[in-house]
Amino acid sequence: MNKNTRQSRNLFIHIILTTKSAVKGLQSRKLYAALFVLIITVGAFSLSAAISSLTDYVIIRSSGRTGPVANVTANSGSAKDIQAAVDEVATVGGGVVHIPQGEFDFVNVGEPWETVNIPAGVNLFGAPTERTKGLPVSDQGMNPNDQVVEWKTVLKMPWDVTSDIDNPPKWFSVTGDFSPDQPTRISDIKLVGYRSIDPSSTTVHTAIDMSYVKNFRIDHCCFEHTTAGISLWGCCGVIDHCRIYNIYGYDDLSQYHNSDVGYGVQIHRDWTVNFEPTMLVLGQYTSYTVFIEDCYFSKWRHCVASGHGAHYVFRYNTIDQDLGHFSLDAHGLRDTQEGHGGTRCAEFYENKLTNAVVGDLDLVLQNGGGCGVWFNNYVDSSYATGGMTLYPEDYIPSETWHLKDFYLWSGLGGWNPGWDGIPNGFTADRNVLADWSRTAYNAGDSNYPNVNPSWSIAGYQPYPYPHTLATE
Repeated sequence: MNKNTRQSRNLFIHIILTTKSAVKGLQSRKLYAALFVLIITVGAFSLSAAISSLTDYVIIRSSGRTGPVANVTANSGSAKDIQAAVDEVATVGGGVVHIPQGEFDFVNVGEPWETVNIPAGVNLFGAPTERTKGLPVSDQGMNPNDQVVEWKTVLKMPWDVTSDIDNPPKWFSVTGDFSPDQPTRISDIKLVGYRSIDPSSTTVHTAIDMSYVKNFRIDHCCFEHTTAGISLWGCCGVIDHCRIYNIYGYDDLSQYHNSDVGYGVQIHRDWTVNFEPTMLVLGQYTSYTVFIEDCYFSKWRHCVASGHGAHYVFRYNTIDQDLGHFSLDAHGLRDTQEGHGGTRCAEFYENKLTNAVVGDLDLVLQNGGGCGVWFNNYVDSSYATGGMTLYPEDYIPSETWHLKDFYLWSGLGGWNPGWDGIPNGFTADRNVLADWSRTAYNAGDSNYPNVNPSWSIAGYQPYPYPHTLATE
């Protein structure tokens, strides 16, 4: 008896034995035995055939249906070959597409750009990478927690693909219906934009565009000069251990269309959303929360921007050599003629912001909507001339989406934040300030950790770190 047949037999024996007690009305042993033999015979035949042709294993989905999950390796890292593998996996309802080790042109030189379209439930893995976990601290770099040493699957944009900042080409587009049975994970892949070849290029494109995927994970990836990073609509999940950066590029903070870099991560919930009570959002993982943790960002218009009812948690990240055009952003209410909401909540803690571009704006945070916290963040003196803007959305005042219930502790690392746009009604019961000195960003500092936010916010505890989706 081969391994697959034996596994199938054992699976069905388990099903029969665990359901036997529930069929007390079945008195005839002969009938029970006949049913047993029928299920074993038919099940073993059908399952072994499916396994041998498509899969490595079988799952029992929450619907109770048994079915195969594909495990397919693309022929190369070209968009065409990846798409073919994705389509093969999608035909059986989900599974894993492996992209082999190597450097690959995503399209041929002069060839029209192709987006790989991925249905939710299909996962995309590059070749396994070496991680910094276990290396000496001196070799672990800016973010020590399980960072990638070197990517083995590298996908490159080989020519200056025509683009439009309002409708940039996408590398990967993932679409779901928010089914809990169809999460998607993208891991161990490096994307390299054309600006790494020609720094003068003005092409703008998006690494990953994802819509309505529940419990997604994007991890241990690198987005170099994709000029726009990850765009999320109506999703919940985690982005962890990624490097999302530009070396070259220009941003005009006053006029988006003059820029050739966009947002590192852009998060929207939906066009029209509800406004939930603060303590049902703050510190929670909701159906619309995105966690960004243990990542590295550099040179974006905003490293993260949000709107339309989004909730994001930005923690244990490094922002280094950023443009400082409000490195972090949470939009307020906009476009009320279309019923759009502002950001619902934004949480920032245990992050490190260093080496903002000298002579630029050196601005840290712009927050115009919802609730949130800012604590235990290290900001070095390169941001000293800038500061934070806390404001009711400057287009239309709104009691519903007005910035409130935002708790902030400042005075970090020699940084003396400037303040701008403190909104009317932003009173002490909503805004907690506690200054202290912090000499170094390390656990050996006697002032570390400096703040337990539950001291001032009854009922608030940060969500467990690392996020459960980010544990392997």
